Amino acid sequence: MQPFIPPSVRIYVQQGVPRWGDAILYLSPEGRLVVHRVVGKASFLLQSDSARWFRVRGDRLRAPLEWVSSDQVLGRVIRVQNQDCNRFVYRLSIWFWISVRPLLRPLRAGFARCQRLLKR
Repeated sequence: MQPFIPPSVRIYVQQGVPRWGDAILYLSPEGRLVVHRVVGKASFLLQSDSARWFRVRGDRLRAPLEWVSSDQVLGRVIRVQNQDCNRFVYRLSIWFWISVRPLLRPLRAGFARCQRLLKR
């Protein structure tokens, strides 16, 4: 979850149902603790499994999105304790990644199209 949750900081987790945009702590299939952000969810049934499924991704990762079962989720991150990071900066970073980041790819594509048209 870098750059906004750097390694070796203390995070506080609260149990509950995560919402879109929440950072969650979950146990990966390899047995590691992972913090990623919820970017989607589905409540479909898989072979009589009634667990909720969440689509997650790290803030800086370009890797494919992962599906995480609610059975793997340990909780959602409610606080990050770091000497250098205050609450305002953390909330501003969350707002940026939720609100602005999805717009960057279409803007880049639009600028590329304009440049191609200007070169003609």
